[in-house]
Amino acid sequence: MVYINEWLPNPIGSDLKNEWIELYNDSNQSINLSGWTIFSQNKSYKIKNKTIQPHSYLVLTREETKLSFSNQNGEIKLLDFNGNIVDKANFFGSAPEGKSFSRFNNDFFFTIPTPGKKNEFIFSAQIDKNYPENIVLNQLISTKEIIFLDIIVGVLLSLIVWFIIKNNENFKELFF
Repeated sequence: MVYINEWLPNPIGSDLKNEWIELYNDSNQSINLSGWTIFSQNKSYKIKNKTIQPHSYLVLTREETKLSFSNQNGEIKLLDFNGNIVDKANFFGSAPEGKSFSRFNNDFFFTIPTPGKKNEFIFSAQIDKNYPENIVLNQLISTKEIIFLDIIVGVLLSLIVWFIIKNNENFKELFF
């Protein structure tokens, strides 16, 4: 089966020159894609003279397809030569700049682009290193502080219970 494996809707730099879509053939035989169609934003590109080898990728650039991909709420469809939907993928919200929308099993995630290669799921978090030097950022509570807090909480709970018993006639009869 051929499916949409990855696409770059919001590249760094010019969308016109840097957008692309990648198809993947997961079967054991070559598949002739002539007559297949890719749809994006109510426009289509009919594939001509392209064959995708077994377990291989085919990258089609925007310059070739003339398709533009939406940076907001994007959707792409792949149809076979009979017009049957073979695969489709979409995202909601904004596509982050420089991240491709990549398939991992049956799910898609924005990640580092890998055109013509296996998708890599790399979790990247920006780490802020603008904190003061030589200052403890995560100081633990000492044992003395825990014992002190336990005593305070115990005294407060005892006072609350005593107050409730003294001001409630039913409890007063039980205890006094």
